[in-house]
Amino acid sequence: MKLYAIPLLFMLLVVLNVNAKDNDDSLLCQRVNEESLELISKYNLFKNNLYLDSAVILINTNLRLCQQNYKRLSLRLLYIYSVQSRYSDALNFIGELNPDSFQEPYTKQFLANRFFAMNAVMKNDQLNQTYYINQIILCLDQYLRDKEDEVDSLSSVTDISHILDNPLSTVIIQYFYYQSLLHPENDVVGDIIYKEKRFNNMSSEFHDFIFLWLAEDFAIFKGI
Repeated sequence: MKLYAIPLLFMLLVVLNVNAKDNDDSLLCQRVNEESLELISKYNLFKNNLYLDSAVILINTNLRLCQQNYKRLSLRLLYIYSVQSRYSDALNFIGELNPDSFQEPYTKQFLANRFFAMNAVMKNDQLNQTYYINQIILCLDQYLRDKEDEVDSLSSVTDISHILDNPLSTVIIQYFYYQSLLHPENDVVGDIIYKEKRFNNMSSEFHDFIFLWLAEDFAIFKGI
């Protein structure tokens, strides 16, 4: 199956179900996971904000009780806040996040910069939008520099299942995505692959996989 044939709805569900294999076994946490995802699906079908409001209450009430689901439910809650343009609520929530629940050490700052940038977009504040996106790129670049050999190896992979299973793939996608926001008129992917040695051996499969994400609506946070 060609990469571009993967439905974007499937990609959204992948993001909203991040780390599903680490699911907490408690019946409560399974219910919170399933019901919150179902409420989001109903919102996407019927565009009724009451579904999202119910999902927010459900997640906020039970998040601390579901530590193995913490990352997945946290990102899901931020997705909802982005859909509702509740940037202040999102930033307050990010400030209270447990950084130990995220594999990447930059996650809290990345999320804060993302929602600061989204808030700037809403206010038509180009200066701060550019500033916060640049801050995101800097932290992603440093993380990738620290894992340069792994990046070179992963980017040459042709097996899509292997790309999906590796958390570093998300970081690479993020790096290209935020660069593309600052330079929408350029072939950012081609330029970066050509100029940055760590991506020189990128496979066409990984290249096409990145392109799936470049058209994502910046106003809606889907995990990248």
